[in-house]
Amino acid sequence: MHLCLFDFFVTLLEHNMNEVAYNAEAAELNYSFRTEETGLVIRMSGFNHKLYLLFDTILDHIANFSVEDLMDAVMEAMLQSYHNHIIKPSKTNNDIRLQILQKVKWIPLDKRKACPQVTKDMVQQFAADFRKKMFVEVLVQGNYTQQEAIEFHNKICSKLNFDAIERQPTTTVTKIPLGCTVCKIKSFNTEDTNTVVTNYYQQGCGTIYKITLIELLVMLMEEPCFDFLRTQEQLGYSVHPTCRSSFGIIGFSVTVTTQATKFSALHVDQRIEAFLKHFREKLQAMTDKEFQTQVDALVTLKQCVDLNLAEEVNRNWGAIQRGTYVFDVLEREVKVLKTVKKKEILDLLDELVYEGKSRRKLSTQVVGFGDQEDKLTSSSGDARKQLNGVTNNHVDDMQISYLSCDGNTIMNIHKFKECLEVYPVTVINQ
Repeated sequence: MHLCLFDFFVTLLEHNMNEVAYNAEAAELNYSFRTEETGLVIRMSGFNHKLYLLFDTILDHIANFSVEDLMDAVMEAMLQSYHNHIIKPSKTNNDIRLQILQKVKWIPLDKRKACPQVTKDMVQQFAADFRKKMFVEVLVQGNYTQQEAIEFHNKICSKLNFDAIERQPTTTVTKIPLGCTVCKIKSFNTEDTNTVVTNYYQQGCGTIYKITLIELLVMLMEEPCFDFLRTQEQLGYSVHPTCRSSFGIIGFSVTVTTQATKFSALHVDQRIEAFLKHFREKLQAMTDKEFQTQVDALVTLKQCVDLNLAEEVNRNWGAIQRGTYVFDVLEREVKVLKTVKKKEILDLLDELVYEGKSRRKLSTQVVGFGDQEDKLTSSSGDARKQLNGVTNNHVDDMQISYLSCDGNTIMNIHKFKECLEVYPVTVINQ
């Protein structure tokens, strides 16, 4: 409920600032609000001599926040926004994966169920409570002195007059069981044939050395992955490996978007596994010179000069948000790459992928509607009947339809997580 109220608060705040937004645009100033699990991110850019005035105005609107007569319109917009997110298989797949990985995680499906209960008074009270206690971090880059930058922080403290929280809230991540675990659900859009399969291979608590090796592994994997799964197997139009860092817990994934009219999720899962076996053979056969060429390409990429201030700001703000405060991470990663050997990548691949004492695989599968999947039965009955009319206000109609399959299958995410171990809070700063 609190995340839902947070969304309402920020949406109404944006409405309250519509007139300011027009004037800011005329003055070539930009600002945005973004809600995240740990709080509100305010981003501003523009001419330095005008930016302080815009910041002052934003703080005034937060300090004097009031709910105008827009609740009905915002309610409808929020329901539609959550709905539009939920019916996209790629979004749902990512939500399900994160809900399994994070010990506490509320996804848009949960927020949509809570949405109709929100009232004007609840939003107003949330805004007041939000201002009482806060943890504030500020990044200022550009044409400002040190003292001028500090004044941005001081202005927040004086305008909002809050009690300080000592540290940013932390998020804990679950340890995927050894072997293979599958979470297979029906898509929420009965007209969509797209199936999205993500196979995630978890390593554990990260370090700069470990995450750099996984990044190199994924870069080496990109072209063979495309060639094997898309060009040769013709599984679908979107095929890609990804380096994953979830609150300091690292691993990698391979994602394939296919159509339920052509292939089943089980077939895609099996072909991803076949690709990884093929890739290991390809990596094993790679000469030291070929391997070093790939490493040098990644080093060159990390040593590229930022094209603009925004790139540098994004990198530095990421270090602040993650709590690492490692602002020379690229230099540290290059140092790792300059000494890495092919055997280290092969050992890493064996540790993550191949059956044994260390393999922790999670396959999240959002299944579309088509000939290859129609015979599957769900834990919630006939999904076609269940999900008809999802655009109306009967939010109870939208619920996860778990599908059974061979092996270790998740049929209820919350119950599944109850017995899982949790990694210690991890910050990748060394």
